[in-house]
Amino acid sequence: MESPNRPNNADPLLFRYVATAEESNQPSITVVLSVQGALIGGQIISAALYAEALKPGADVKDAATVFALLQQDILAERGRYIHLQNPWIVSVAGQIPFNPGSVWRCRLDAVDGFFFGPVR
Repeated sequence: MESPNRPNNADPLLFRYVATAEESNQPSITVVLSVQGALIGGQIISAALYAEALKPGADVKDAATVFALLQQDILAERGRYIHLQNPWIVSVAGQIPFNPGSVWRCRLDAVDGFFFGPVR
């Protein structure tokens, strides 16, 4: 039985891997996504881990309040987005570098295709 939270156009298999990451709250399988002609790779993570990675530094004014609201919004949308840690992107413009520990987010229904495992 499909989860009622799965976006209409999202692949059920990819949705299940996202749901598994949400349930375990641990980094999951490595995936490469095709989104509008770009390839995006990384490890699937939960919305909670994604929100934690966005937590501002202690020197940001009102950081705790802003982060609490941001975290509520992100967690309320679980199942609609895929979150990756340590992402990389290759597009027609070339490879886009990210710093280690970076995170990336995309609507599940925007993913055109995917495969599991790292690229060699």
